[in-house]
Amino acid sequence: MKLWGAVVAILYVFILLFLFAPLSAFLLSSSNSPISAQTILSVYNSAGVSLWYFAAVMLIAESALLSIPVSINENRPINKRSIIPLALASSLMMTLLLTGMLLTLCEVFAPKLSGGTQNGRFFLILCAVLWIFWSIIFFLWSKKNEPMPFIKTLCRLLYRGSILELLIAVPSHIYVRQRNECCAGIGTFIGIAAGISVMLFSFGPGVFFLFKERLEHLTKKSK
Repeated sequence: MKLWGAVVAILYVFILLFLFAPLSAFLLSSSNSPISAQTILSVYNSAGVSLWYFAAVMLIAESALLSIPVSINENRPINKRSIIPLALASSLMMTLLLTGMLLTLCEVFAPKLSGGTQNGRFFLILCAVLWIFWSIIFFLWSKKNEPMPFIKTLCRLLYRGSILELLIAVPSHIYVRQRNECCAGIGTFIGIAAGISVMLFSFGPGVFFLFKERLEHLTKKSK
């Protein structure tokens, strides 16, 4: 089952990379400029190494989320150390949602706060604080619940949070794009990208068990 866990994690990152450029080209390009294959490919070139760093982080996070279902399926014991990567990965997704939400609201109500080097440092510090805070919350929460019910509740929370963020970020993006500003839409784009990333992240355990059930069905059928 480790193989299927790896397949699901890699599939998740592949979908993110596949959606990144078309989504960026569609949301950030001018309404007057047509979106072509060359435009989409140029997004990958402009993103550079940072895109691969992001992909690596998301791959590690999805693998951490799937580590518990894989351990349960293989009847391996789950201790406190095995919960720590899950708490860190889930708190990272929650931090991504909250930061995306904050950037969206800043761009709508206070555009000057969403840019600049000093504000960028503030958001980085805020992300670190949120990550530590939610890591502690999720770790303490996991101690009060069984592993699988905890993961299901956690994925449900992240899924609902991503839906809420998209419901706010998408209309906000449409609104700020009407402004006559060169960089309008970057904050809301991050909010939309964060919502989609976390939504797909929350599907991981469900997709893993679908693969597992299908494999068991095929095994029984072959016998």
